[in-house]
Amino acid sequence: MSNTVQLVVTPPGPFGSTLIRRMGARTTYGVLMEIITKADRSLFISTPFIFISSDTAAGPLAMALKQAIARSVRIDIVSTSESIARLKAALPSFVAHHLVSLLRPRAEITDSMLGSHAKLFIADENYGYIGSANLTDPGLMNNLEMGVVVRGDLARSASGFWKELERLGFLERVEK
Repeated sequence: MSNTVQLVVTPPGPFGSTLIRRMGARTTYGVLMEIITKADRSLFISTPFIFISSDTAAGPLAMALKQAIARSVRIDIVSTSESIARLKAALPSFVAHHLVSLLRPRAEITDSMLGSHAKLFIADENYGYIGSANLTDPGLMNNLEMGVVVRGDLARSASGFWKELERLGFLERVEK
């Protein structure tokens, strides 16, 4: 399969539906839900900022992640220590599951040195999102964000890049 891309946006408030319609784009939230629900074997998530409120923890995105675990999907999450701590607090049973791995960049020393600012979600090394949105309510619903859906070779290449970063020691596993 060749590279296939599609525009994805988190549109700004009152202009949202007009922009989506005119540009033929998809919403970030909708694309992430689709990626999570389509995953059969693996899901890779990289985002430096994760904030899951009590509302979000009981919401559709968290439920989709839990359902992925129920389907035996392996989930690797790369983020900062602070965001991983918040994820552990918001979804403790999800994070503790043996199919979930938490990683952080070794370069992360302080909040001002994230080590990685990349945001991507990739399912089964074949389908994903690369863009600007963090896994936060503003990133998924309020901020102006932009990215692309990727498939095929480009998705496999992005996934392989992160596996290589772990192999080279740029990423380290975080204790649950």
